[in-house]
Amino acid sequence: MYELLWARIGDTFVGAVYNPPRSLGYTLQADSLLAYIEACVDELLRNLPSTSVVLAGDLNQLDDGAVVERTGFVQLVQQPTCGQNILDRIFVSRPMYDTVRVVTPVLRSDHKAVVAYAEHLQLTGKASTKKLYRQVTPTQHALLLQHIKSNQIIIIIYFAQIN
Repeated sequence: MYELLWARIGDTFVGAVYNPPRSLGYTLQADSLLAYIEACVDELLRNLPSTSVVLAGDLNQLDDGAVVERTGFVQLVQQPTCGQNILDRIFVSRPMYDTVRVVTPVLRSDHKAVVAYAEHLQLTGKASTKKLYRQVTPTQHALLLQHIKSNQIIIIIYFAQIN
């Protein structure tokens, strides 16, 4: 069993793949998944030869060399994403990302997050800014109510029922 979802984003096709670990009891042969990926990539590039293709996801024990051999893609992730293993990987059909980082995820997970982006981003430290606001006191509130009463300001609240 494996999962592969393709999405088209502009001129790029992105394949999100999950290959369950053998420990979950799935007996998928790696060749079956590789053959399916190869067939999908061949179909995409036959119909749209100038398109870019990204294949990313949790590939577990699937061999990088086998994916590269069958697709001609380049694997970008070079740091461990789960313990000491590189399980989460990004393969690309052409150079398109300047930076690839492995970071601690926001959600609780035993895997780290992989972030790839095309432009060089300038990372800045956190900055704090102090803003001064006028404090509202009970005295100010009482003065407002007195002003409204003495100047005979009428406040109309209109409720409309929308069907």
